[in-house]
Amino acid sequence: MIELKNVNFRYNMEEASGGLHEINLVIPNGEVVLLCGQSGCGKTTLTRLINGLIPNYYNGRLSGDVIIDSRNLSKLSLYEISKFVGSVFQNPRTQFFNVDSTSELAFACENQGLPENKIVSSIFETATMFNINHLLGKNIFNLSGGEKQRISIARAMLKNAPIVILDEATSYMDTENESIVQEAISNLVKGKTLILIAHRLRTVVNADKIFVVENGK
Repeated sequence: MIELKNVNFRYNMEEASGGLHEINLVIPNGEVVLLCGQSGCGKTTLTRLINGLIPNYYNGRLSGDVIIDSRNLSKLSLYEISKFVGSVFQNPRTQFFNVDSTSELAFACENQGLPENKIVSSIFETATMFNINHLLGKNIFNLSGGEKQRISIARAMLKNAPIVILDEATSYMDTENESIVQEAISNLVKGKTLILIAHRLRTVVNADKIFVVENGK
């Protein structure tokens, strides 16, 4: 379960938008949650609290508690948090660790210490679900924005974290590929907690909760 208790956050840059004010919410395990609201309202900031990027990467004034399964994230390192939270951002280039797509997909499995045969089979199965077999072995920086997003989402699924955050993760895809990815995600996140930020609400189905964020509230 994810709990935010009396959370306030303001970025160090005074002019920066996206701060949060007195946030209290509970997300039970296994729920699909949609965050919606205008740009700069605080949606991404909310996800950065859950995946540990605040305060481990983004500095600012933070008060309140962010708790996942009775663990207060303020007492955990970013590495520890990453074991149970997987994230995909709107711009996947900020997340890549390898130059070729297959190595990027293997990265999540290798971090779990999986045997080589398991890694190979997992990559093939996931690539098939996301219809990206033709992208394997390609230079990531030669791919289109939508193709990069599909690789990034597939890697997050391979990580097999119990919590998955998708922040506008399909924004560069055409309708056909977005539908394929959405179906694959639906099959792979069963039993997991899924937190979505999306402007195209038609792409979001079967959300258990919708949180509307406005001016950080």
